[in-house]
Parts: sequence; C-alpha cells; structure tokens
Amino acid sequence: MKITAAKYTSTDPDAIETAAAFGSLTVQSAGAQTFSAWLSTMSNNRAGYTVSMSATAMKGTTTELANAYSNYTVTVNGASITTDNTTSSPEPVVVISVSDLSQLSVESNEISLSVDRATFNSAVAGSYSGTVTFTFSAI
Repeated sequence: MKITAAKYTSTDPDAIETAAAFGSLTVQSAGAQTFSAWLSTMSNNRAGYTVSMSATAMKGTTTELANAYSNYTVTVNGASITTDNTTSSPEPVVVISVSDLSQLSVESNEISLSVDRATFNSAVAGSYSGTVTFTFSAI
C-alpha cells in the first residue's frame, strides 16, 4: 500500500516501490482542496484484504491553540469520514474490500478532501495539523 501522486496501474510487484509518492497537503482555504493523491494497493493474498481509513481533525500545533480545531471530510472510493473537533477519529470506514483472489490485485483510488468552511473561517491564526490513516489488513 502506498499513497501515490498519480493513479497506479502496474502489476509489476517491484514498480510500486518506485512509484512517485504523495507528500503532504498544505491547506490555505476552506472547501474542496485541489491535489492529486491516490490510495494504491497491491496484494496477492489469496483470501483478499481490506483497507480502512480513519482521520483526526486539524488541531492547533502550539500550546496557545491547544483547543483549536478545523474539521474536514476525506473521501476514498465512495467512503467518507468527517472529523468532529477532537483528536479522536470517528469510527473508521472500509474503503477497499477485496476477497477471493485468483491473481495479483491492484487498486488505485483517488483521495479527495473538503475543509469545513465554518470551523476553518472561525479558526484563530496559527498552524494546524490533522492526520488521515489507512490500515491494510489481510483477510
């Protein structure tokens, strides 16, 4: 599994190692964000695999902003999570579920992000950081 900077389609097991990785996203405004990031997976586990997603709100990174948050919605493969003003993630959602493989499976699903206008516009000045986590599990 890798967050790639473009859609990944190769079935060469070595190629995913050299595929360009997506770095981090700097948010400058509320609303839909413009960037290119793909959740790319490859597996040959006969029973299949799942990938779940969790996320934490963007939280102020300094002591003065300890209780300041901006929320967002992240979507992958039709599944979404919306953060809720805490450093705890809402219940994780499954974004990929593949079962009963008869050959190598490759998936690449675009990641989208929309920042909540109300919490972003009311946030005090400063730096904020949030995390989206993907968990790969063999079946």
